Amino acid sequence: MFDFFKKKSAPTHNPEAVLREWIGAYTRREVCIPDGDFKRIDVLELGGSDALNFVPEEIGYLEGLKVLSLDKNAITLLPEALGKLKNLKALILKDMPLTQIPECVFELPLEYMVLGRTDMEVLPHSIGKLKNLELLDLYTSRFKTLPESIVTCKNLKVLSLFGSEIETLPENFGELSSLENLDLSFSKIKHLPTSFTKLSRLISLNLHRATQCEAIPHTIGDMKSLEVIDIEASLVDALPDSIGELKNLKVLNLTGTKILQLPKSIDQLTQLRLLKLLKCPVTELPQSLEENQNLSIISKRVTTRLANLVTEVPTLTLDITPTKECPLLLDNYLEVLMVQ
Repeated sequence: MFDFFKKKSAPTHNPEAVLREWIGAYTRREVCIPDGDFKRIDVLELGGSDALNFVPEEIGYLEGLKVLSLDKNAITLLPEALGKLKNLKALILKDMPLTQIPECVFELPLEYMVLGRTDMEVLPHSIGKLKNLELLDLYTSRFKTLPESIVTCKNLKVLSLFGSEIETLPENFGELSSLENLDLSFSKIKHLPTSFTKLSRLISLNLHRATQCEAIPHTIGDMKSLEVIDIEASLVDALPDSIGELKNLKVLNLTGTKILQLPKSIDQLTQLRLLKLLKCPVTELPQSLEENQNLSIISKRVTTRLANLVTEVPTLTLDITPTKECPLLLDNYLEVLMVQ
């Protein structure tokens, strides 16, 4: 009869129970929970369902999390609790209607970040706070430009804007002193800034099917580290003479361009292994290109008789791997991360 007067205990909040249910419903692969301790979970990959429309505040409980991947879901907002993930190195957010990112995310020690095919219209100025960032993948994004603050990401090595709405790059873009791989393929980029050739460590420049790009810098010869240039199906109609100064260039893809003639300096590219001229109006080449016995030239229109001229791409078996691989795939990054 005295039960009415007994003090009722408040319900106990159990973050692990919340996380167990959330992870169990949407995980993409088996989650390792060392000794049953949720705080020691280091990798989470969730997605593949429109029913996934939120990230619980309890996410901040996962103190040991290094990699968080959310893809193909219906999430539009992220909780401030992400700021508690002080060990997070990789954040992958793709194929989701995300509209913004909490400011706290830019205070994390991120090295690898993907914002692909989201509903975000502008890349936050705070991206420049990510001093440890090495890879930024903005594929199929709606960003028409990038904030100037991105150049303060001094460790950025890989930047992908594949299929994005990007039209221009910041005028100070050349200050990304560590950049090695730049993918602007299938983007709407129109021109490259004057500072572009200051990217002294750039190895790969991909403008494949960047159909609005009209030219490459006349001082491109200053970019001594370049090994790959792909301008297939772009609007580029001429190559500058300075291209002959690219002593490390291995691959030059001019397929589908309007280029009529190659500069005489082309024969100075002694490391060149592949020159693609398919669907390109070039008909004459310097006879001296024959001296490069490691070079294969692919063309069906060139009339100059050269021993290294071929017409069928499938017959080629060339080692044209860049000196450094581009670690865009998450699995590649995880392999590196887990041995650190």
